[in-house]
Amino acid sequence: MIDAAQKVREVMGQVEARLQSVGQSTGISFSSTLAVTMESSAAGQPKVVYNDAFAKFKPVTSAELETETRYDFSQADAGKYPDTYDDMIRDACERYDVDMALVKAVIRAESAYNPGAVSRAGAMGLMQLMPGTAAGLGVTDAYDPQQNIDGGVRYLRQMLDRYDGDVRLALASYNWGPGAVRNSGVTDLTNPGQISKIPSSTAGYIERILRYVDELKLS
Repeated sequence: MIDAAQKVREVMGQVEARLQSVGQSTGISFSSTLAVTMESSAAGQPKVVYNDAFAKFKPVTSAELETETRYDFSQADAGKYPDTYDDMIRDACERYDVDMALVKAVIRAESAYNPGAVSRAGAMGLMQLMPGTAAGLGVTDAYDPQQNIDGGVRYLRQMLDRYDGDVRLALASYNWGPGAVRNSGVTDLTNPGQISKIPSSTAGYIERILRYVDELKLS
């Protein structure tokens, strides 16, 4: 009997090879942060959760990203905005003066509320903190929800402060990195000409989160 974890690794290898092949032939930039976690489900199968950046092997609109079928044994995206961590999120948002709906939207896009999520690039936990970022924020266990949320919200606050409260630029920095945003020279991500200077995956990430925020505020 084939080990389930081994089978998942084989599938992921095929996915990665396909992404590289399509990227080389089309010039499309795919996110390098496919969030993958493996857990035991009730059926004893591993669970693979992909970051929302994962889509079909073709250009897609930000609206299509939300409806894309993922390789997910356990329907992890069911229950879009669980309230499991609401108390922790609320406390951190009050502490750092960040919109709670924004933070919940970021968590959904980053990890689908899976505290054990880890990306291929090494980003960890609910808010997908990179090791260096986590260390700089004093987060000693990025898989601990409380530490991860506190660190992630504090980092998001830093990005908001960097751009005088501009949510689009803050999200671009959170996803692409503040250095990359600075070097790109973008100052207005409502300007189509400037949007073209950032990766399509980052542009989609921003629009997806803003849509999630609207959903939360309407619910």
